[in-house]
Amino acid sequence: MKYCGHCLLVFSMLYPAFLFGQTSTVYEETFDSPWNTGDWDQYTPEGGSWATQLAPFICQGDQAVSCWDNAEPVNGWIISDLIALEAGITYTCSFEQRVGNGSFPENMGTYIYQGNGADFTPATATVEVWQADNLTNETCATRSNTFTVPSAGSYNIVFHCTSAADEFLGIWDYVSITRPVPVELMSFHIE
Repeated sequence: MKYCGHCLLVFSMLYPAFLFGQTSTVYEETFDSPWNTGDWDQYTPEGGSWATQLAPFICQGDQAVSCWDNAEPVNGWIISDLIALEAGITYTCSFEQRVGNGSFPENMGTYIYQGNGADFTPATATVEVWQADNLTNETCATRSNTFTVPSAGSYNIVFHCTSAADEFLGIWDYVSITRPVPVELMSFHIE
């Protein structure tokens, strides 16, 4: 029995995805219409409102989601619909982020929460994906980080924003969660 080493090389050139892996999208939200903030649960016990934003306050598509308040400090959370995730998988969460006005810094975070969005409290947002303070970027920045969950189940993406009174907008756009696709290797035998 002979092994065909050059066959594997030819196969890898023809079908590189099988050798080097790909990702599969588990969840995606563009926030484009007809999406509105009523589609996700909100938790704003200390002020703030969530709203859809149109141009020029978007990163892509025709809408984005934002947290704001003109009169009082903001401490707002918005919780996605349910997403089925498995333990033992390294997921990647990616999204676009910006602020409405660089003169008004925002503190923004993205978390993963297990449970029903209506039952959310800040203490239950146990997996931090990304968090940054004093953000002033008026142009969109892609934020991305990996995470795992402790057990299989239904989870949510949670956005959190805090800012002083009379600040402007913390904006998120186009969020996705991906996972790796298992690598498939084949060997050929020539007799």
